Amino acid sequence: MTRARRVRVLLSGALVIAAAVVLLAAPSPADAAVPCGDADWAWYFDGVYEQPASSAYAARATIRERNIALCSNASGVTAGALAWTMLTDSTYSGYAQIGYAEYPAYTTTRRFWEYNDGEGWWNRLRFADIAAGTDHVYEVVYSFTYGTVGMLVDGSLKQTTPFSIEFGEWPTPWQGQWMGETWDRGDDVPGTSTAKARFGSVGVVVQRAGPYVNPRNVGTVQSLTVYKFQWVSQPTVFNIWTQR
Repeated sequence: MTRARRVRVLLSGALVIAAAVVLLAAPSPADAAVPCGDADWAWYFDGVYEQPASSAYAARATIRERNIALCSNASGVTAGALAWTMLTDSTYSGYAQIGYAEYPAYTTTRRFWEYNDGEGWWNRLRFADIAAGTDHVYEVVYSFTYGTVGMLVDGSLKQTTPFSIEFGEWPTPWQGQWMGETWDRGDDVPGTSTAKARFGSVGVVVQRAGPYVNPRNVGTVQSLTVYKFQWVSQPTVFNIWTQR
């Protein structure tokens, strides 16, 4: 059970959605090397976004799964760290995303999906432990038949939005984002200097029944200097990690 409020955060030209949660008490996960540094929710990002002239109808990345450490005195309210693939509308209010996350209320890093209809109706579910060090395809796909959005891992559908994003429900152009995210400056994004979190095969679909192509007009964001970013093969492969 969660209670949540949704906020929008503008960083380096990319407006990114985040949802803050209050989770029921449970044992704490692994701690990062530093104490929590924010008195309330804050949102920090490390990754890639596109700002295209025309819509993307799917977004994907093969993301290397890494265990995530949270700040050392995480309260269960302000801390959290994630890695994800997202398809979002042009106002950054409606979105669907899938990836993996760590919260203070849980002892393991787990996969999750989340969606928002753009008017404040949203839902999130953590559904399986990660396999640290392995690569998995996280994908968000629009259905031309039903107007809904599916969230998949390795081609297996995990959730579909219970609403259509057609007919202006999600203003266009829709676009892809691929990020590590934290909710406190003391949290780590996935990856370390010796075991980075790699995003590979980053791509979007731009026409019905079309293939995946490179993301368009891409930008990068690193909210904090301790969150590192490295292009491996621009614009389709990059690494993120924390280095304090």
